Amino acid sequence: PKQSGSTYQVTPCWQLPFTVGKANMIFEGFTDIAGSEGSLAFNIDAQPRLLLDLGSFWDAPGSVFVGTEVIYWHNKFGVKGVNEFAPQAMLKFVM
Repeated sequence: PKQSGSTYQVTPCWQLPFTVGKANMIFEGFTDIAGSEGSLAFNIDAQPRLLLDLGSFWDAPGSVFVGTEVIYWHNKFGVKGVNEFAPQAMLKFVM
């Protein structure tokens, strides 16, 4: 719904590759931070991922990843007190 007033929104994104032994990993994701506006509350939506590069084990690095993602949303859709937390398994194909 249309809200009166003004607010701010900041959305940092990242992708940080690193290695553990012979395993190539990536820590990636985003965090969306929005201020309150009208009747909507301040909210944070974050989705960090930790992924293992499976493709690097069969000479196809960067093609198949497996890992986990967590969705955390504080004051979902700007509704105060409505929060979401959902850890998930993830399989990512890159073509």
